[in-house]
Amino acid sequence: MKTGRNTAHTLSFLALLVSSLLIITNGVWIAMNDAPLIVSSYPASYVENVTQPTHFWGRIVFGVPNLVEGGMAYFWIFVTAWMAVIAFMIYFKPKKQKHLSRWILLLAILSIPIGAGFYIGAIFAAIVGLYGLELPKPFGETFVGRIISSLRLKSKFFENLVKDSKGLQIAVVTLIIVGLAAGIGNSLYTTNLYKIKAKSPYDPEAVANVFLRGVLYTDITVYTTSISFIAIEIFKWIMLSVIVYVLAVKLADRELTFSQTSTVMAYAFVPEIILFFMPAVFMNEPNLSETWQYLIFPVSWPLVLFYITHLWGFVIMFIALRATFDISTGKAFGAALLAGVPYFLVYYMLIIPTLTLTGAPFPGVQIVFAGQSSSMLLLLGSIGLALAVFLGALRKE
Repeated sequence: MKTGRNTAHTLSFLALLVSSLLIITNGVWIAMNDAPLIVSSYPASYVENVTQPTHFWGRIVFGVPNLVEGGMAYFWIFVTAWMAVIAFMIYFKPKKQKHLSRWILLLAILSIPIGAGFYIGAIFAAIVGLYGLELPKPFGETFVGRIISSLRLKSKFFENLVKDSKGLQIAVVTLIIVGLAAGIGNSLYTTNLYKIKAKSPYDPEAVANVFLRGVLYTDITVYTTSISFIAIEIFKWIMLSVIVYVLAVKLADRELTFSQTSTVMAYAFVPEIILFFMPAVFMNEPNLSETWQYLIFPVSWPLVLFYITHLWGFVIMFIALRATFDISTGKAFGAALLAGVPYFLVYYMLIIPTLTLTGAPFPGVQIVFAGQSSSMLLLLGSIGLALAVFLGALRKE
């Protein structure tokens, strides 16, 4: 008997089954503790245990306080356990996957109070749900498939992207989703940071709630800031696209339209989606809001995410330029430097400082380079531009 099942359906079943097992395991763990699961660098029961800057302390929380205590966790476990049922329905009746995808996404959201399956479970479920909504498209042509292809640095994806007539519209939607996710994470982190720093040197009640109990404060600014991040993301995208088009396309006399260039460059910002998870982790100072020095690099929890997202984005830009220009690895790396260095310097050393000096509100965590950091950044930028020219980034084909 034919079931219509193919490899994609089988992989969806397996991913959803793993997701449900992670969510249930996380939920049972929380139910047994009758509290969110907090994993920390060492046990801490008092505010004084985590506010000593000479002792590193950090924690990651799974679960939402006030939504799991008193046996409420078992309710969420019962609701999200339907994920496993849906997984088997997809396996035995694959034609129903598209219809069931909305329920998968809803259950992924409802798993958040019990830890979202250590976050991994909810991510797997969201991927399966979003993929299912666009069936029967191949996974690589779906919205979520494009995001994963860019994060996996697949050259073929970027080669096909410049030929896609709907690529620009999808790229804009991608930027909106990334901006919103990054804005939610960033604004939640800063809102709770302000709560902690409301009193000098810190507010003991806020420290106890955020650090020890896993509470996340929220207010209207979280939502307004999240929306403003969409505008910031689109502004950065346009700025980078213009710089790439002028320096890496026009000056080198390469055949690529501005529309194609901007479509490809949109995916250089996709790694910023991981900023959504910024408030899941909190550390004491200097990792909370200050910095400490490792070699020549300032370090803190927000800065670690800053480094990861920007380095990942740079590599995506490099792979995209190599694939779309069909040039050597050296030239592509040079082209990425030629465009990336001016973008970084103008945005982080001109635009943000100017806004800060004028008193214009800038949402979320602000990365400011000053003093020795700015001098080192200018030096590295100069070296990068010189290397770009040496590698032939401006040499015409």
